[in-house]
Amino acid sequence: MTNKVAKIKLILASICTLLILFINVETQQVKIGKPVIEPSKILDDVMHWLYYDRGYLRLSEDFIAYDQTLKPITKDRL
Repeated sequence: MTNKVAKIKLILASICTLLILFINVETQQVKIGKPVIEPSKILDDVMHWLYYDRGYLRLSEDFIAYDQTLKPITKDRL
């Protein structure tokens, strides 16, 4: 009887591990969407740029840059 219980626990642990890994992979995928603020609006004047800089621009954090064709720009391309 304990052998069956151990097998069931192992199966449940495996299922939970796979579920956690699947959720982790799904949440790390890059989702490209619309810009937070339209670029033309940001470039209207200095105040719009400063508002965007203060509210959304985080250059100290890791980020993925994209070119005009939506291909990621790697650091060796810079």
